[in-house]
Amino acid sequence: MNIAAKGISILALIFFATGCTTPEKARWNQPASGTGPKPSDLAVCRADANRRAEREFLLDTNPRGGRGYGAPVGLDVEMARRDAKRYRQRIYDECLRSLGYSKVPSGR
Repeated sequence: MNIAAKGISILALIFFATGCTTPEKARWNQPASGTGPKPSDLAVCRADANRRAEREFLLDTNPRGGRGYGAPVGLDVEMARRDAKRYRQRIYDECLRSLGYSKVPSGR
């Protein structure tokens, strides 16, 4: 593994170590019952969203197949991190919606 690849792996690890908290800011419930999501549903959606966002982040920070561009730095990494974070939230929300939950304003 070359130095650029190791650097990207470390960046991905840092990103997902700090980003593995529950991404939602609103409450979710099932309209019919008014109950919140089951812990297992939350875990499945969170794991899928984290996995897919990590893949997106790695693709965005890939040193372009070793064609001389070098490892991404600074703004490139920050933009990739923000994009992956938004993508993770969208995937998480879509997953919960597909399970029949809907977002309820948190009242904050």
